[in-house]
Parts: sequence; structure tokens; C-alpha cells
Amino acid sequence: MSRPAPAIVILGNGSLATARRIQQLYPQAVIHGLVDRVDGADHTYSDFGANLRQLYQQDTPIIALCAAGIVIRTLAPLLLEKGAEPPVLAVAENASAVVPLLGGLGGVNDLARTLAAGLGVAPAITTSGELRFGTCLLNPPSGYALGDLELGKSFVSDLLAGEPVRIEGEAPWLAQAQLPEDQQARLAIHVGHAEREPSANELLIYPRSVLLKVTQEVSAQVLRDALHEAQLAWQSLACVVADDRMMASAGLREAARE
Repeated sequence: MSRPAPAIVILGNGSLATARRIQQLYPQAVIHGLVDRVDGADHTYSDFGANLRQLYQQDTPIIALCAAGIVIRTLAPLLLEKGAEPPVLAVAENASAVVPLLGGLGGVNDLARTLAAGLGVAPAITTSGELRFGTCLLNPPSGYALGDLELGKSFVSDLLAGEPVRIEGEAPWLAQAQLPEDQQARLAIHVGHAEREPSANELLIYPRSVLLKVTQEVSAQVLRDALHEAQLAWQSLACVVADDRMMASAGLREAARE
């Protein structure tokens, strides 16, 4: 399921011009302004901390036009909890800086790059893997899915320690990355749609390229079983196709969403 549009959170009228520039990049974004301090906001709030934490728990991307430290201190109580982890960025009031803070696996760096390009500045990206390799293996682009996040973390740590890697399968975005490739490497990135367990020292990435057609209402488990029988990975499922008469089926929509 896609995330909601970003919330642009500001504390005073001095940030409104920058907030409007950001809203031009994301027309569906909602500007949240402190009551009695901001004129013309789309939504007003009275408690900055409560508003920011609510947005975070609702999995809403947050673009806060204030100091990064304020945002971190505000969200700190939530960071040890399991649950939503949306992109969170701090942007200078005068648009001179764009700093991604949280949500590395939720596309925060991509959001930072888009914002920075629109504001005419360089994003302050500090993620080691992206800086060195030009991509985040743990957050593949749209159309691809990572097999296992925990295995992926260990895999990327080995790459950062200097290990070379070989790529098996087709993925244009990997070809454009600055990975230390070696066909004899111990580590391997395998791109494919087959269902299987990863081999030792292997990272599985699935292209979302499988289409599943159904002729009756089914559960998510039935879809999983059908893919398993065909030896296709669940992560490779791109869409579920059904007859027009089934488009109103709440059960089918729920199964497809899962």
C-alpha cells in the first residue's frame, strides 16, 4: 500500500514561502501550521510534538521546516517501537538545507534528492551504502522487492568492508550502481522471480513481474499457495487480475493489498 502524501510542518510564517515551494513539488502535500503563528496553512495544530508524533504513527512522510534536533527529540520516544517508519526530513526555513533523518528503508533519500533538486540545493545524505555505491540495496526501486531485510543488512556490511560482489540476473539499476563487481566474488546478488531459499552469501532481489489471474474470490493464502505451486516468489507478484464483476469484492482487494 502506498503512503499518504507528505505533511509539511512549519512553526511560523517565515517558513510559509518555502513550504509553498515544496508543495509545488508535491501538490497533494498538506501544510501543517502552528495555530495563531501561521496564516494560510492547510491544517493547523496547537501542539507541535503531539502533531508530529501522530503523523509519524500514521506512516505519513514528514517534511519539517525547523532544526533537525527538534524533530529528533520529538520523535525519540517512538523510535524503539515496532510499527510505522515513514521518511522524515528537516528542511531549513530558507530552503538552504535538506537533511534526511529517518526512514532509510522508506525512501527518505530519494525524497531528499527530489526536494533538494526542486529547491536548488544539495541533499545532506549520510547513508554509507548510498554514498559509496550510488544505490540502496536494502530499498530497491519501484518494481523490485528485497528478499530478506536482516540478511540484507549483513550483506551490505560485508560490501562496505570491501568485499566484491557478482550480479546474477538482469536489473538495470544495479548495472548503473558503483558496486565492486567481480565474477569470482564470494558474495552474489541474485535477481529473479523463482521461489527459493537464499544460498550462503547471497542477496535475493525479486523483480515484480508476475501477473496472477483469478476467476473467483480468494484469500491471500490461496494466492500464496498458487504462486508456491508454480515455484514463484510471493515478492514477485506485480498485480492480481480479475473479471469486472469482481472489482467490488472487498475480500479480493484485501488479498491483493497484502
